Parts: sequence; C-alpha cells; structure tokens
Amino acid sequence: MKTFGQIFCFLILTTLLIGCSDDDNNDLGLLLNQASVRVLHASPDAPNVDVLVDDQVVLSNVSYKQASEFLSVFAGTRNIKVNAAGTSTTVIDANLNLAFQSFTTVIATNFLAQIEPLVLPDENTPPSGNILKIRVVHSAPSAPPVDVYVTAPGADIITATPTLSGVAFLGFSDFLEIPEDDYQIRVTAAGFKDPVFDSGTVTLDAGSIFTAVAVDATGGASPISLVVLTNDPTTPFIEIDDNRARLRAVHASPDAPNVDILVDNAIVLSDVAFTEFLDYTAVPAGDRNIKVNATGTANSVIDVTVPLAGGTNYTVLAVNFVASIEPLLLVDNTTTPTPGNAKVRVVHASPDAPNVDVLVDDTIVLTNVAFKEFSDYLEVPAGARNFKVNATGTASTVIDVTPTLVDGGIYTVVALNTLTNIEPLLLLDN
Repeated sequence: MKTFGQIFCFLILTTLLIGCSDDDNNDLGLLLNQASVRVLHASPDAPNVDVLVDDQVVLSNVSYKQASEFLSVFAGTRNIKVNAAGTSTTVIDANLNLAFQSFTTVIATNFLAQIEPLVLPDENTPPSGNILKIRVVHSAPSAPPVDVYVTAPGADIITATPTLSGVAFLGFSDFLEIPEDDYQIRVTAAGFKDPVFDSGTVTLDAGSIFTAVAVDATGGASPISLVVLTNDPTTPFIEIDDNRARLRAVHASPDAPNVDILVDNAIVLSDVAFTEFLDYTAVPAGDRNIKVNATGTANSVIDVTVPLAGGTNYTVLAVNFVASIEPLLLVDNTTTPTPGNAKVRVVHASPDAPNVDVLVDDTIVLTNVAFKEFSDYLEVPAGARNFKVNATGTASTVIDVTPTLVDGGIYTVVALNTLTNIEPLLLLDN
C-alpha cells in the first residue's frame, strides 16, 4: 500500500513544482490529463500479484481479496498487466481506453487457469442528502447465479422480492441509490430463499459510493464473502464475512441410543445413530443452546449453551459413555493448505482407549494423545496417506487406514467406539 501513497505524493509534488517551470502550460496539461483506476485481486487460487501500468509496477505483492485505492494514470490507451508477484509471468494483459477524468474498476477474476479482467466503469460523484450509492458484482467463480436481498435488519425474505435477481458470474448491477440506514445483505441461489451469505447488520453511510463484490470465501460459514470497495483512499476496501456460524454435530457415544439434535430448541437432525453426523448447518452467531435428546423424547442427555462466533465453523461431538456423556466443541480451521497439501486433525474419542500415538506414513506426528484431546491441523502431502493409531510408546496398532486426501482438502479423523471395536471416522471440513 505504500506504493499508492508514493504515487500520490509524487503527483502533489509535481503540482507544487509546476509554478517553477518554464513549461507551465505543458506540465499542467499533462498533470490534468488524468484518469483513475483501481484494481481488486479476486482470483481465489491465484498467487499474490503485481500490477503494472505501461510496464511500470504500480502495485506489488497484492494478495487475494485486496484492492487498491483509485490510482491516477494518464488518460488514453493504457496497458494493464497482472503478473505473479516478483516475476515476469503475466496472467492478464489488457489494453484499456481510459477517458479523461474517468473512474474505472478492474477486477482480476475467475480461477487462475481462466483468469480475466472484469472492467467496470465507475463514478466518484457523491450522492447528495441522505443517500448513498451501492452496486453488486458477482465475481465468485464457484457460485451459481444468485439473488441479492438488501433489506432492513431482520426482515423476512420468504415473501420478499429480491433487490437483484439472477445475477450470474461476471454480472453486475447499476448503482442503486438508497437512504442511509442499517441494512442486512443476504445472497441466495437464484430462485431460492435459503441464504448462502448473510452479512448481519451493516451500517451504510450517506454520501458513500460502494461496490460490493461477491468472491469465493476462504473459510467460514458461507461459500462466498463480500469485498466492499469504497471511494475512501484511507480505507479502499472492507471485507464482510458471513455473520453466521456453521455447526456440525457428531454422535460419538458408543452406548447411547439414537438421538435428536436441537439448536435453540429446534430440531436440526433427528434419529441420529452412533457414528452418524449432522453436516454443517448455518446458525446465528452468539450464544446458542445445543441439546442432545433421546430420539422422540424431551429427555436431554446434553444441554449446553456455547458462544459461536460469526464466520467460524464448529464441530460438536457427543462423547463418552451415555452415563457420562458430554459435549466436545472444536473450532474448525478452514484456511486453505499450501498447494499440493491437505490438512488433517486427529481427535481421540474412544472413552476406554489408552493414550495414543498417531503416525502418518509410519512417522510419529502426535504422541501421548488422551481421550477428548485433539491435535492442531497437520499439513501433509495430498494423495494416499497411511494413518496408524498406536497405544502410546508401543507398536500395538488399533487403527490402520489409508485414505486418499485431495489437494486442498481439510479433514478431521475421529478415533471412536470402544477399544475392542475402535474405528476411524473421516470428516471433510471444507
């Protein structure tokens, strides 16, 4: 970001020096013949990038979901290149015809193999009165066409008409003028009402101009997040993650009957048998009550209230024998692993098993793991990986399994059941 400031300082200095030049009129004409361009990195699997204008680096080492402020360049036909950071490998090479005093947003979008520029005309004239301007851009290559609802916080969208309908990838709206207020932005698959993104309450200030860009999320409760571009050079972009948490529940109590799982007294999964699990379900952030009841009854064997942070994934396991059943809450880290790798976490959920060592391809990676303990996520090469669980300090193997881990996959391996029947449960966390 220092580069932006250097550019503007240069322009200011040039302005101050104009009065000392014998070529005042020529210099002033060059300085005023400006256009403004900003750039957003929105390619989810691309590396950090440098941005060049007419083969001069103006932005360096820009990471995914980062955006520049508006940069001043000479009007006319300008060559814009996007290179892998620190290299001459060009992934985007485009000529833009920039009109005098125009404003343009360039979004480097799509997956790396198909990366392309999305060029949007912009504006910089603030609305008057109690009004702001906002537009929406679909730049999430993994997402289908979407409907967008911009409503008062808490408004029911079941019977509401979408603010924008059927916005496909690379599609974008005109600027909408709306009053300053608190709003809630929800995104659904086109034609459906179940949100895949929920901003929670956001305050939109009068006089502002926003471009809300939907991009592929890198974790959290939603497959997408919003990068909101502003016209404020001090805060050129704001990332808004889904305000909800995602909760996954696992029945890991070997002698417990089938159960119903409730969140805030609403059944989210019924008649769950041992080793079965509820996949991620979006729930409001905050303190959430979780109950595990014997199926079809109000008899709660677990009744606990847990704080859930927005944009975070959680796994709750019902562990131990039924007489001592208890919840084990895990925070799931869905940050993408290094290319070529997968991430794996191991949980000891066998109530009568001793402490264990965990081996990957016959190399000990965890030692002396006790019941209810769990590891951090380990990065391992993708592909077929052999996992062994041994009684600590011995060669006595109680689990020997060789799953195929996909590149970029994130997994939790749960060792569950009693010692004589111990088995692995492989969960995909992303």
